[in-house]
Amino acid sequence: MNHLRLPFLILLLIIGGISTVQAQGTIRGKVNNGTTGDILQGATVRLVDPNGQVRGGAYTDLEGTYTIKTSAGNYSLIISYISYISDTINDVTLEDGQVVFNETLLVEETAANEELAVDIVGKRSRASTVAFDQQKKKSVNAIDGVTFDLVKRTGDANVAAAMQRVVGVTVQDGKYVYVRGLGDRYSQTLLNGADLPSLDPNRNTVQMDIFPSNLIDQVVVYKNFTPDLPGSFTGGLIDVRTKDFPDRPTINISASLGYNTNASLRNDILSDEKSSTDWLGYDNGKRDVPEIIGEPGSFLTSTNSNTDFDNATIFDQAIKSFQVPLHPIEGSSFLNQNYQISLGNQYNLSKNIDLGLVGSLSYRNTFGATNEGGNAFYTISGPNDRSLGAENDLTLGTNVGSQSVLWGTMAKASLKLFKNHKVSLNYLHNNSGDSQSRILNGIKPANTTPSYRSISVNYYERALDVFQLNGESVFGPLTVDYIGSLTTSSQNQPDQRLAAYRTDGGEFQFDQSEQLIAQRFFRQLQDQSADAKLNLKYDFSLGGNTGFVKAGGSYTQRTRVFTQRVFNYESEELRQAVDRIDWDGDPEDLFIDENSGIIGRDSIPERIDGQFVLVEVPLYGIILNERLTEASESQFDGTQDVIATYLMAELPISSRLKFVGGARYEYSTQVLLVTERGNRAVDQVYNDILPSANFIYAATEDMNIRLGYSRTLARPAFRELAQIQYIDYLGDFTEEGNPNLVRSLIDNVDLRWEWFFGLNELISVSGFYKVFQDPIVRTIITRNQNPSFTYVNQETANVYGIEVEFRKNLAFINEGLENLSIGGNVSLIQSEVQLEQDELDARRANFPGLPDTRPLFSQSPYAVNAELLYTEPISGWTGSLSYNIFGPRLIAAGATNSLDAYEQPRGLLNFSLSKRIKERWSIRFRANNILNPEYFSTTTLTPEIMGLEEGAFETQSFPFRSQGRRGQTFSLSVSYSIK
Repeated sequence: MNHLRLPFLILLLIIGGISTVQAQGTIRGKVNNGTTGDILQGATVRLVDPNGQVRGGAYTDLEGTYTIKTSAGNYSLIISYISYISDTINDVTLEDGQVVFNETLLVEETAANEELAVDIVGKRSRASTVAFDQQKKKSVNAIDGVTFDLVKRTGDANVAAAMQRVVGVTVQDGKYVYVRGLGDRYSQTLLNGADLPSLDPNRNTVQMDIFPSNLIDQVVVYKNFTPDLPGSFTGGLIDVRTKDFPDRPTINISASLGYNTNASLRNDILSDEKSSTDWLGYDNGKRDVPEIIGEPGSFLTSTNSNTDFDNATIFDQAIKSFQVPLHPIEGSSFLNQNYQISLGNQYNLSKNIDLGLVGSLSYRNTFGATNEGGNAFYTISGPNDRSLGAENDLTLGTNVGSQSVLWGTMAKASLKLFKNHKVSLNYLHNNSGDSQSRILNGIKPANTTPSYRSISVNYYERALDVFQLNGESVFGPLTVDYIGSLTTSSQNQPDQRLAAYRTDGGEFQFDQSEQLIAQRFFRQLQDQSADAKLNLKYDFSLGGNTGFVKAGGSYTQRTRVFTQRVFNYESEELRQAVDRIDWDGDPEDLFIDENSGIIGRDSIPERIDGQFVLVEVPLYGIILNERLTEASESQFDGTQDVIATYLMAELPISSRLKFVGGARYEYSTQVLLVTERGNRAVDQVYNDILPSANFIYAATEDMNIRLGYSRTLARPAFRELAQIQYIDYLGDFTEEGNPNLVRSLIDNVDLRWEWFFGLNELISVSGFYKVFQDPIVRTIITRNQNPSFTYVNQETANVYGIEVEFRKNLAFINEGLENLSIGGNVSLIQSEVQLEQDELDARRANFPGLPDTRPLFSQSPYAVNAELLYTEPISGWTGSLSYNIFGPRLIAAGATNSLDAYEQPRGLLNFSLSKRIKERWSIRFRANNILNPEYFSTTTLTPEIMGLEEGAFETQSFPFRSQGRRGQTFSLSVSYSIK
């Protein structure tokens, strides 16, 4: 719990400061360009009393903000800036101890007209709504994203839920974000501009559900590469930006309770025996490898404990020392819970020093359950078949229960020095614990007796700590910004338990030859990332048009250590135990102390001094041995270093056309060491030059046309490089890494037309085309008899698509609809990867008409988001109805006798309605997953795949994996805010 000390201290300091600040009166504000939304640094703000006397003033700083301290009274503010029309804010009433905040938009004299000048007061109150659109319009990159204001309106609990609304973005398993349909290897995640590692050993992308919504200010998705960004993204670069310098004292507190139709308020939900700290998202050691077992290699086995009763006793104690049972148990569930608190305050330490503090804490606890779903694997017997047969079908009886706990905290302290300098220290911690218990029933026809049951109990705990120091300084036309970040993350999987056995006709049996065994796994992933960046930007004017030159460098180092221990219950002893107790198939009756370790004494003949005598030996029941070879062959250490430097410029070609381009140089190394099999190492060095050239044409003040080219890259994951075998237990396939993989290079062409035609209104159309050199794809290992996969570099691949986004207020239909707006986006994407010739030949032996290409892994051919928003600021009503769906996406490549598996579309419909009560309270109702679709994936057999004409037989779909229906969730939340 040490992680909580620093954030709580800062939260207490903020609370104390909020009460302290009440002894002063303060006027704060922010000044922006009313046309472009740009910050106006150095604007003059004068404080005038009712007699017209100037009583004070200030200049805006590098963020366009100002602070004026004064006594209670009624004032006016006059805001002016060179070549802009001055603006006056009247009737600013200040009481003792009060903080008043105002936002101002100034209009350039050359752009002003009577209508715009009159409308400036109305725009001022809505400046925060359009800020992100203005950021999009002025950005040198094509960007999309979400802001805290949008998340607040829709009630999304975490960043992953909010990201589903971004054009071209799909979310897998409620946490993994894919941009433009590309897999996780083609995305990268930053936190406040610094690299953020994944917590999953099998994926490159960060689980976005670890960020509660109250921690973020905005999430920006970069769709095209410029040299000041990391070169290791192709689909999108996701930058999660946490809350920044507060303008005034703020407190936001919310609490939510939710009911899930599948999982809430049950006494029979499938569960795990919990530790006393599971409610905090981590195991207290109850699931750890028992201390008596010791380090790997020290665990005694029965082979040297037959006649030595001292060793046998230790062996017996070790077998019985595991604190949690192998099998799931029935437990109880409560309502889903979600609590959040965030605080912020600003202090004026002296005339030239301001201190801003922001802190937040959140906690979430949710349950899930289903009696549907399971896994299946269907294969073909030969090229003359017109149907597939079940290799296994574990969908004939399913029981799954889960619980997820996540809490997160953030504390940020920022100093503004002499108006032109800012430095911030940011700390973020997230901790999550996810448990899943599962029982699957079905058949495995390949077994001697096909009826089959699989049980598993999994617990994952993830922890993330981020320490960041960043700053910005302005020296006239020169801006310097920097960031140093240290991130440590871990994923611990203590005591994953698996068992599989036959269940035919009431006969229950284990058989190692048919992989009907019981095992315990203990896995740990430790990841550390250090990131340092420095950027220099020089603004200039050329022919009356502005531009800049930017240069910088960065150094990123990532280290990863993956270890595991594997313990097997020996099959022969399991069979004997089953026969001895006439087992009824309930694991709770088999894996107990009475049947394990020493269960009695026996006598065996032993030759002593030339004669055979009876020697007393222990009689063993179920025994457990550590599989040292199996464990050590799945461990690795990896290090990746990237040193980069870049030079880029924005050059005005005319008043409407500008060029943004340059190049980035990245020197990178990847070193991987597998701890066994001769310490097989990977040591790769790359020198990559990544060019970028973009043209931005401002057709009007509110319309841009963007055209660009860039080159990016994608590096293989550590796990894909490690030549170790590991099992995907969801699909029952074996995978093996490939140390010969090389990084992929991608040439990107992007075109976008965007029109910001009103406040919070826009339409944009984007097209893109990507050519991959040496793309990394998952393919079968043809030399293996059973389904087994590895990763290889293909020669080329192509991806192309179009994205459309729109947002429109409905007042154009009728003025009575001015509070109603619609929005949405559509992405249409196609991709092609050429199959390896060995794979193609092997598979066409059974599927003669199999295409020689397939889509990229996890690439959806389409994604649709639609939303209807209602906002009535006077009464405080806000509502939203949103719908999201994606096209079928490849999740598993087929084997020699099996077909590719695709996750099938599902429509997600959510509803949110909130009401502000007085000034500080609000209440919200949410209905999520209203349609309650099935989460499933299939394989499909068509006549064309078999080399036959269309209609030769009916197209058939076969189950592959299903998570059933997750149930509707209805929640009610109450929030309190001061600002």
